[in-house]
This record gives sequence, C-alpha cells and structure tokens, in this order.
Amino acid sequence: MLVKKRENPVHAGTLLCPYFPAEQETKWYSLTEKIPEGPTLKLMQEQAKKYGMVMIVPVYEEEITGVYYNTAAIFDAEGTYLGKYRKNHIPPHTPVFGKNS
Repeated sequence: MLVKKRENPVHAGTLLCPYFPAEQETKWYSLTEKIPEGPTLKLMQEQAKKYGMVMIVPVYEEEITGVYYNTAAIFDAEGTYLGKYRKNHIPPHTPVFGKNS
C-alpha cells in the first residue's frame, strides 16, 4: 500500500482511503504495526502532509503482543494524526437477517 509519486500534487480536501484486504490468519501477524508509529503510518503521514490530503489508512494493528485489530488511522491534510477506528466485523459464517426475515 504505497502512494505513487505524482507529477502534480493532489489538491487540498482530497480524501484517500485505500482498501486493506487481509483475512484473519496468522501469516499476517508479521505485518502488524503500532499506531501511530508504525512504518506504513509514518509514510502515509508524510504523504498526507506533502500532498495536503486527508488519509484514512487501514492497517493490521498490534496493540500489545498477541492483541491484534483491523484498524484505520486518520491523518488530516497537515499530516497530523487524529486518531484511530477499530473496525467491528460481523462473523463471516453467521447468517445476518433483517428485521422481517
């Protein structure tokens, strides 16, 4: 998940929210990062500031050893870390029914 170098900078007010398509498997544990100091987040923070754009950056967060979350970190157009959102997921094998089902 890298931002390509652009000839023309993106205009202020642009929002970037890339998709993070990893399933919950132990093979991904080596890619977990601390928030906000992880290497992917530092890179995206620099890009947010450089291009003047808001970024919502999904990462596989390791809060403490062995505790993982699918989290989105948010950076404003000045590159300031605003906070994070830990995503909640409906289990994939549980049927979800509407009110009238």
